[in-house]
Amino acid sequence: MASVELKEVMVDVRQAQRLMVAFYKRVMPLIKDISVELDCEHFHYWSPERFNRPSKSTNNPLQGRWEWDMVPMADTYFIFTSKPLENKDAVRKNTWMLVVRLVTDSGTEAFNGNHRNWNPLKFKAVEQCETRLELYGYQSQQDTTKDWGYWDLWHKSDYPKLNGQLTTLGDKGAVFGCSVNLEDISSTDSLPSVLSEFKQRLAEYHFAGE
Repeated sequence: MASVELKEVMVDVRQAQRLMVAFYKRVMPLIKDISVELDCEHFHYWSPERFNRPSKSTNNPLQGRWEWDMVPMADTYFIFTSKPLENKDAVRKNTWMLVVRLVTDSGTEAFNGNHRNWNPLKFKAVEQCETRLELYGYQSQQDTTKDWGYWDLWHKSDYPKLNGQLTTLGDKGAVFGCSVNLEDISSTDSLPSVLSEFKQRLAEYHFAGE
């Protein structure tokens, strides 16, 4: 690559990084506001969906790690619970869990069924992708003290379709999901209308003590 071309690319890199930080400054408080609006605001866990978090400070990130690990919020989930947990393992019957999945770039769907260190330049064009929030409600049907009970309820089942329909998880519980386009959320004031479908499902399926 010629030096002039590389200089232009570095300008794009700096601009992209600043835009991403500005995006996080908007979307991270928004995720918290969503959990509050849905009355499920007790933070439990977060992690990238398709890769790992950045390595610990004592681990060498230049050896044996994916570059994707350096951008964990490209596809990330945040887990909240409706009640404070007595400990990380406790799950109480008829309590529920909110999973907010931030899909910053749906181009990462290339990872589906092909888990490897993808070259993002081979993704679909950005104009053909989207940025969205996926909201999932999980309800336990039993008390348990199994290790990481809520996480286990979520982790050992596939995500349901984002159509709001209830999916049972055997005798463990049930889940439903809805999608929210971030472009529809202009401010916190717009959350009640944007989340109206999700709230209707909570009531219909008797989550949250409805």
